[in-house]
Amino acid sequence: MTAASRIAVQISPELWESTRRKLGKSSAGKNGLRDYVQTRAAQLAQVKVDEMVRSKSSLSGRAANKLILKAANAATKMTLEKAAHYLN
Repeated sequence: MTAASRIAVQISPELWESTRRKLGKSSAGKNGLRDYVQTRAAQLAQVKVDEMVRSKSSLSGRAANKLILKAANAATKMTLEKAAHYLN
């Protein structure tokens, strides 16, 4: 499992909980939900990557940014799939 996948799995429970709460009170539609989930996923991934950077000083800023994007995209995909099942 790649680092991005591990991070995505780690942040997924909190991301889902945030998304589930948003589903109950949002009227923003699919695009609004996608934007929310992507933004929240990036926030959560940032925290995990910051922890990695502190513990592994050899991780470059560029690599850290790529890791945030990959992890956020993977977590977004998982969460939006779960949201689609939840809404049906």
